[in-house]
Amino acid sequence: MNVLFAVLIIGAGTALIAAIGFIGNLIFDGLSNSLRHKSEEEIRRETEATPYTRLADRR
Repeated sequence: MNVLFAVLIIGAGTALIAAIGFIGNLIFDGLSNSLRHKSEEEIRRETEATPYTRLADRR
């Protein structure tokens, strides 16, 4: 039972750290985009540019 609680606490801590990192990354990306004064078109092009869309553009 103690092992179960230990695994549960470690898992919850890991999930919390991952969530904080994810939110921090979103905030940092938003700040860096606004600091560079990118146009909405440039930001849209970067967010849509996945390998799959690039492959579709070649056809």
